[in-house]
Amino acid sequence: MKQILIYTLLLFTCACSTSYGQNSKIRLLYSSSDINQPNRETLDIKRVRHATFSDSLVVRLKNKQKLVLAPNQIWGYQDEDNELYRYYDGEFYHVRQIDGLILYSRKPGKYTYYYFSQGGDGKLLSLNSSNLKKEFGNNPCFLNKMENDLKWYQDYSSYNDRTQSYRMIEFYKSCNENTL
Repeated sequence: MKQILIYTLLLFTCACSTSYGQNSKIRLLYSSSDINQPNRETLDIKRVRHATFSDSLVVRLKNKQKLVLAPNQIWGYQDEDNELYRYYDGEFYHVRQIDGLILYSRKPGKYTYYYFSQGGDGKLLSLNSSNLKKEFGNNPCFLNKMENDLKWYQDYSSYNDRTQSYRMIEFYKSCNENTL
């Protein structure tokens, strides 16, 4: 019943919207495959956030209406600056780079924490040696590059300014290209 009410409100809001998505800058991503799809969002979204004291998501529209969605209804959202955010386990994670291996970050306070997943629907894990070895135990090339190709002063979230890519993604791509 609650699900029907949400969809009814969603359809009503879409029909009443004067912009029909023409000026909409924020779009909801209902699955990871929506990342590469054109923007078909018909809602004029102002903000997307996690509800306080609930696992629900609140989508605030520019016409001051709000939608309350179950956490499994969206994968994430794309903001006005075309930055992607994935919703996972009650938090939004900034998508830093996508390429088979996906890197994310989150800054809940003073420090930025990095995470990764294999593919858009993989579980998010903290970007550290233990998790990388566990997830890529069957990829000796990647593990070797991870151990030997980072400089002593670099960590797993190191970014290569020259190639505009994170080193872990470069290692991953390099090893996967060699196996093809």
